[in-house]
Amino acid sequence: MAKIDELNILGVEETARNIVNRKIIPIREYYEPMDITDEQKERRIKAAERLEDAFVIALLLLSEFDETPSEMVLTQVMTQLQSDLLQAYESITTRVDDEDVLAHVSRVSQEIVESTARHFTDPYFTSEDRATVLAENDANYIVSYDEYEDAEADGCTMKRWKTMLDKKVRDSHRDVEGEEVPIGTPFFVGDSLLMFPGDTQFDPDPAEIVNCRCSVEYF
Repeated sequence: MAKIDELNILGVEETARNIVNRKIIPIREYYEPMDITDEQKERRIKAAERLEDAFVIALLLLSEFDETPSEMVLTQVMTQLQSDLLQAYESITTRVDDEDVLAHVSRVSQEIVESTARHFTDPYFTSEDRATVLAENDANYIVSYDEYEDAEADGCTMKRWKTMLDKKVRDSHRDVEGEEVPIGTPFFVGDSLLMFPGDTQFDPDPAEIVNCRCSVEYF
């Protein structure tokens, strides 16, 4: 299975899941069309801007090598990225120490560093463009996670999956448009279980979370 950003999905219909590689969308333009409130958009924009710095630093460290870095170096960069992401999260959520958040940061940091090593000769994998894509997707995760936890704490009992209802929506997401489930039950999206768009706790197919513009309504 391809890992986190070895797929970058959003745009032309190249396959049934509308997969297109390296579609770079500036942060504000990425979130503006989403079917969420202006406040939710601004939270994601600010989160992505903070997270982008963490990803830029990690990729810059790896780009300084002429050949694939050693396992020791990759581990050091991975550890640094985890620390930088958690520091950025502190300005986004009060739930930095949650088990699910810590597991997400560990998983994502490992996958990003390992995918960089696998594609080390490809300049895109150490580029600022990639850092932007990573930040947009990770901001979606951490803000959506916070919204889910807030909704549960506020006593919401149900949730509804919402897509953008346009031609860019991947088929598996269109299939769950409008679906309502109890708040503690995951949506079955394609072959993956997602508590909310961008959720990673059940090790989903990256094709179901990368560049997802869906949202969830809680009630």
